[in-house]
Amino acid sequence: MEKEFRKEQNPLQNLADRLDTLQQQENNGRGVSCVKTLVFYLQAGDIEKARAVCLNEADKIVNYPKIRKIIQQELFSGVYEKDIPPHFRTSSDHIYDKRQ
Repeated sequence: MEKEFRKEQNPLQNLADRLDTLQQQENNGRGVSCVKTLVFYLQAGDIEKARAVCLNEADKIVNYPKIRKIIQQELFSGVYEKDIPPHFRTSSDHIYDKRQ
């Protein structure tokens, strides 16, 4: 019950939980270290550092289309197109859909 309350109160925590669950399933259960870092900053409530991780690690994150899509929709939604890293722009969707 407390976890559900926390999720309702903190959308960044909810996003962190979703990304953490997805990253744990990748690489034969070893996870994705750059997404773990992203989750850390989301849990701390530091959206700017979380976005910086996305910018710096975009070349790795695009290898995980489900994770990339959630980041694109949740972390960069409402951000001016020019401020979104190229890998997370909606116009880039067709480039990274190979694995789906």
